[in-house]
Amino acid sequence: MKLKLGQFNKKPIYYLVAANLIPLVGILFFDWSLFSVMFLYWLENVVIGFYNVLKMAKATGTEGNTVLVNGRPKHGKGPVISFFIMHFGIFTLVHGVFVFILFGSADFSLIGLLIAFLSLIISHGISYKTNFLDSKEYLKTSAGKLMAVPYGRVMVMHFIVVLSGFFVQGNSEGMVGVVAVILLKIILDYFSHLFERSLMSNNNKY
Repeated sequence: MKLKLGQFNKKPIYYLVAANLIPLVGILFFDWSLFSVMFLYWLENVVIGFYNVLKMAKATGTEGNTVLVNGRPKHGKGPVISFFIMHFGIFTLVHGVFVFILFGSADFSLIGLLIAFLSLIISHGISYKTNFLDSKEYLKTSAGKLMAVPYGRVMVMHFIVVLSGFFVQGNSEGMVGVVAVILLKIILDYFSHLFERSLMSNNNKY
């Protein structure tokens, strides 16, 4: 599986990078703390989960559209989506607790955080429209298949970012370290996006 930007629409990539640069501006010019950045990255989990629910609802495939409820199989997109919301919601909550424990109390600019959060909503929304709707990726997947997609991206990316942030927190070169964490996040986002597009383009319709 080759990861080449040229074979995909570049517009979502540009918005993705732009959204990720907002925390960098916050750190360099508006005294954002490491907690502000980590809290924003945690909020991105909510955005990813929201758009994944939209994708699951739109997907036309049927493969994997079954979940076990009290030991009994439930078929269809509705039960699968409900299970995802519950499971991903718990996962996100636990992740948030770790962010507060590791990086401190709520110390951030509310307006700046809202701007950055809205930029993530717009960035992921553009990717959803451009790739999933306009490129008709929804014809190549199912709710059951999509249920597992966010976990790989979120777990790998945020494990690395949180680990890096934890290292930066105890380092005397604080600002340099936080900038490095943000740049690392941008790189991870870039390759995660390419991997997801390659995965979808190599799927057969089902």
